[in-house]
Amino acid sequence: MKTQLLITILITLFVKTTNAQSIHDLEWMSGLWIGNQNGVVMEEYWTEPAGGSLIGLHRDTFSESSSFFEFLRIEENEEDLIYFAQPKGGPATRFRVSEMGINKITFSNPNHDFPQHLHYHLIHPDTIKVGISGLDNGELKQIEWNWVRSTINYGDK
Repeated sequence: MKTQLLITILITLFVKTTNAQSIHDLEWMSGLWIGNQNGVVMEEYWTEPAGGSLIGLHRDTFSESSSFFEFLRIEENEEDLIYFAQPKGGPATRFRVSEMGINKITFSNPNHDFPQHLHYHLIHPDTIKVGISGLDNGELKQIEWNWVRSTINYGDK
């Protein structure tokens, strides 16, 4: 009887934890994040969660010329959170949430070429670690960046 009650409680906790994934749990991602690595300025902007989604934009620039951009969004559905990446505005690639903790999340798509995993981890209120990882031509590859929260207001130019 006690064992059955314990199993029921554990299953209930697991189901509640699994279903607890909400777009609002990602509010910590919102804002403008900026990093600089080897002369490449990286900017990533995420809106506040609303309407079941976060909308994002990523841009890398080098020597004042735009070298890369990507449209991003994270959507909430009944089962989980899905990250959509559209490099250079192309067709969206879907990554499903595979791991989620306090102020960190990983999205995965094992069928994608590279990367198969996207990682976001708020390591300080003003610092976020972002990474991509997976197999690239049969070899395990991982790239990480640390970005800081920006207070730049583009409307103040």
